[in-house]
Amino acid sequence: MLLRAHDPEKGIYIDAGIARNTMLAPDSFLVLTPDRETLQQAYPATPVYNCLNTALPAFNRNRGSLSLWLGGELIDSIVFDAAWHHPFLSGVRGISLEKTASALSGLEAKNWHSGTSESNYASPGLANAILREGKSYVAKKKTDMIRISPDGDGVDDYLAVYLEPRVVNNLCNAAIFTLHGRPVRRLANRQVISSGFNLRWDGEDEQGQRVGNGIYVLRIELFSPQGGQEIIKKACLLW
Repeated sequence: MLLRAHDPEKGIYIDAGIARNTMLAPDSFLVLTPDRETLQQAYPATPVYNCLNTALPAFNRNRGSLSLWLGGELIDSIVFDAAWHHPFLSGVRGISLEKTASALSGLEAKNWHSGTSESNYASPGLANAILREGKSYVAKKKTDMIRISPDGDGVDDYLAVYLEPRVVNNLCNAAIFTLHGRPVRRLANRQVISSGFNLRWDGEDEQGQRVGNGIYVLRIELFSPQGGQEIIKKACLLW
């Protein structure tokens, strides 16, 4: 596969290949970066096994385009323009532009949104923080059990939950507890959710230590601006 970038100011195309043996787990995301170590320092949630060092085609800071090719076939293409960022931002350095849904065209400004503060303005290796194509977590069956096995094999290595509240600007509290109610890890503390929001747990406690195998409880509290409250509990099997 081939990534091709166009720099409109220099009027040149720059190509970078993706190795043919690159493997990607279903429903996961691939991160391509010229400096994996620096990226993971800035965004520790980035999965290591989906982050590849590569000579990315350089982007102009203000605008440009990127296309993905397989042989001579165009798979997808996007454009980039700094003017597409949210108008209330005082500066856009370090803030990503993210598509609101993967099936939408990457050539229209209306299909892009600035990264949110909830995700530190970018979410490499994870679903876009503003993604609006998945079902709301609230609407899923409450009897489903989440299963995770954080062993680094690329399969169910962490708990990943996408929240999409019914109204905007909810406050969210979320934490992992033992079956006996002992707190293990706080995932969100009065976090303002403007649209969609991702929760993630890697099987570690507040001190960064891997907890023992067993069943844990994810507890989510949502508070709406109108005073409403919703509490969601999900069982999580760590093995």
